[in-house]
Amino acid sequence: GGNKHLMEGMGTEWKYLTRIATAGPAAYSVVAKNRDGVPGTPSTGRLMVRERLLPVPGVAEITISPDRPHAGETFAVLARTSAPADSVYIEIQGKRYRMTGKGTEWKYLTRIPGAGPARFTVIARAKDGSEGPAGKKSVMIAGRLKKAVDVVEAEVRPKEGYAGQTYLFKATTNIPARDVNVVIQGKRYPMTGSGTRWSLKKKIRKLGTVDYAIIARNPKGEEGNSKIGTLRIKARPVRVARIRTTPKTGYAGDEFTVTAKTDYPASAVFLEMDGVVYPMKGKGQSWQFVRKIQKKGKKKFTVIAKNTEGLESPPVTGELFARERVIAIPDVVSVDVNVRPPGKGYVGDTYAFRVRTAQPAEEVYVEIEGKKFAMKGAGTQWSYDTKIDRPGKSRYTVVALNREGRQGASRSGTISARERPLAIPDVASVDVRVLRPGEGYVGDSYIIKANTSRPAEKVYVEIEGKRFAMEGAGTEWKYVTRIDKLGTSRYRVVALNRKEQHGRVKEGEIKTARRPMALVNIAKVTVSPEKGYAGGKFTFTATTDGPAESVDLVIGKDRYPMTGSGTSWTLSRTIGKPGTLVFYAVARNTAGKEGGSKTAELAVAELRERYRTNPDGTITDKITGKTRKRFVDNGDGTVTDLATNLMWLKSPKQIAVTYEKAVEYCQGLKIKSYEGWRLPTLAEWKAIIDKNRRNPSLPPNNPFVNVQTRTGYWSKTRHKFGPLYVYQISLWYGKTGFLSKKKYANVWPVRYAELSK
Repeated sequence: GGNKHLMEGMGTEWKYLTRIATAGPAAYSVVAKNRDGVPGTPSTGRLMVRERLLPVPGVAEITISPDRPHAGETFAVLARTSAPADSVYIEIQGKRYRMTGKGTEWKYLTRIPGAGPARFTVIARAKDGSEGPAGKKSVMIAGRLKKAVDVVEAEVRPKEGYAGQTYLFKATTNIPARDVNVVIQGKRYPMTGSGTRWSLKKKIRKLGTVDYAIIARNPKGEEGNSKIGTLRIKARPVRVARIRTTPKTGYAGDEFTVTAKTDYPASAVFLEMDGVVYPMKGKGQSWQFVRKIQKKGKKKFTVIAKNTEGLESPPVTGELFARERVIAIPDVVSVDVNVRPPGKGYVGDTYAFRVRTAQPAEEVYVEIEGKKFAMKGAGTQWSYDTKIDRPGKSRYTVVALNREGRQGASRSGTISARERPLAIPDVASVDVRVLRPGEGYVGDSYIIKANTSRPAEKVYVEIEGKRFAMEGAGTEWKYVTRIDKLGTSRYRVVALNRKEQHGRVKEGEIKTARRPMALVNIAKVTVSPEKGYAGGKFTFTATTDGPAESVDLVIGKDRYPMTGSGTSWTLSRTIGKPGTLVFYAVARNTAGKEGGSKTAELAVAELRERYRTNPDGTITDKITGKTRKRFVDNGDGTVTDLATNLMWLKSPKQIAVTYEKAVEYCQGLKIKSYEGWRLPTLAEWKAIIDKNRRNPSLPPNNPFVNVQTRTGYWSKTRHKFGPLYVYQISLWYGKTGFLSKKKYANVWPVRYAELSK
């Protein structure tokens, strides 16, 4: 863009960070200057800036101001989007209206003539026409009060101002108000005053357009019509109040500091010198720029400040003057070389060079055996620390240069380093531990740790006359081994230096015990079936993690031996009591030691109905799981129903009689030794009826004969109509009805049967 910008870096590597606001190609040119300010050959290039893909804006928040508007009152719908939008629309009662605003802040003024709920939908649209998630808002429009306090006049001064400035809100009501509030960004601020005149002074720091509403309330706390308005708040312009240069006159090559003060806090301050724009460092109202001025002469510069909206202040001009400096040629006047403690002049010790020059130097080097090293320091005092890694004498030369690279008188000398005597390491301590999960048995692994008094080149451990090299370095060494001998194994630890010399050794013993026999643990315990009924037989199965000598099943306090061998064991047992049964299995090894157990639960239900009826007329025993015929023909004129434990006559009485005669017939009935005959209950009839069958509606494959279906059958169950009525059953469809006891119906006697389990 024609502006020059200073890059950051040093030596041969430099960088500059910037932001480009316009899409398309952008050309640039990079120029480097030497210490004297002479530019080299520029390098040019181009970069392509693409249009940034803008996010699709959604509606993040909708607020109503005032929040409780009245019918016919103008109020504002304020919307905030999740990203800057190109346009925003509001839908009211099926009609769409464009809102005013920009970026993420939008507004629409409207009025609703009638009281009641009002609903709004707000849609945000990006520049390419894409719409984000819409927002919805409901508000209750209050009816017009008879004695409402309305705000008839409202104003704010100034209407335009700066962030942080105090604004004066004034309001006039039609009649005296109990209180008046200013609503700004959803928050209410009470105004001061009385009667019909009210005011509020408020500092506002938000930038941009600020919407407000003024609402008054009557003595009952009811709100009347409000007044809404807006005010424009800008960032305060910033001016450069003063600048100061330190020093005002100096020498070329010296650092100059420019300090700038602004009348209000600035977001950034820039200094332009020789066509190059430099950002100043600082914040608020204090800013500073520090730079070495290499060229002599007068330098003019300008300082510009920016506020938070990027508005630039008028430029303020300043100047500084750099005089030419006469550069002296530095001579090396003294060189001190000393061994840094605790060194004693051996190979590997650190030697410290301390150099003094006659005049301040720009650079100082020390050359040792043909290799040049830069020294640290400034002015006339310089230093360099180095290690000498070879024995004998090493020659050095110290050279000092000024800013122009001119060399003064040098100084040379030699450094002597002696061969360092080797230390003989002693074995200071030995620690022997068994490695987990071992417990000190034959075959377990042990770790032997040794510490030496000085760094060792090698460390050995001798176990029962065999030598093994330990791992490690310096003074810490270790060795892991397996001990297969029962009893005591002697060891000896020896440390050696580089010349295979050893100091004091450490000896000791490793003791092992015979490994005990392994325990046998229960790996899994199960029961089949997992759920059953009281009186049923259950099979318990246990699996061990190794061959067991025996396995017991423990139920409550009782222990039962299981049958099996190796790792598989079983036990079958009848469980007579219902409830949740907790059991576990435990195994023993050949030494009779018990291992880990496994616990499980068994759910035993109480058997209320032993048999389950099937569609084919059979029944299934819930305990044994076996299926059999439901009806047993006893061969004596009776049939037993196993599903209900009832005994019926094989052939019902063929002549219909009254209820009283039916009862007498049952009571006087005696077949073989069977007594206790009676009329069936309604529930007993329903238990034997099969409504999927007709004429008669009895289960398939039943042995009953001579079953008439034209007339119903008596039950002994009383009907809700009173003691003169009972339920009766039709065996044509299997339906229930009721009948007066004086009427006639068929008789089918029944009694309780005795069943074996």
